[in-house]
Amino acid sequence: MSFWKKFQRKKERLIDQLEKKGAADPAANRLLFLDFDGVFLSASNDPRVLMGNIMTFVQEYDFHLVIASSWRTHPETAYKTLKKSGCTAVIEGKTPFLSGPRYREIADYLMKHPFSEFFILDDLDMGPLRTHAVRTELIIGFNQEKLEEAQRKMQALLQRKER
Repeated sequence: MSFWKKFQRKKERLIDQLEKKGAADPAANRLLFLDFDGVFLSASNDPRVLMGNIMTFVQEYDFHLVIASSWRTHPETAYKTLKKSGCTAVIEGKTPFLSGPRYREIADYLMKHPFSEFFILDDLDMGPLRTHAVRTELIIGFNQEKLEEAQRKMQALLQRKER
């Protein structure tokens, strides 16, 4: 079997495993993994406007936030930055520090905590978790277009789960 096919199977198993875990605890919170730079902190948009888009998404789907950003190394600064930008969501935690891509840190967090649904906003590729993510652009952030993309993806995930 080729490397690519092995990788694809491993990726599919991870998503299946996480979706089954989420389905097992429907009363648990929905988790939104949030990066800072390139999502609500961008070079060309006001952080309060971008955070407003995030809060629209959070409120629409009743998410709790998990910080999945390098900012998690300085929690007080991270929380102050969130609040200053207009974040009113419940902050449930932060992802662990692991070597490798960020999606591994998110998967590790998901395996250790209860959740019913999850979604990711990040400017990095989320590899096998990209079906549950919107990838933003560093300079633009989570603008209206990305909000609409996230809403479509989340709606599709919920519809798929109902089947």
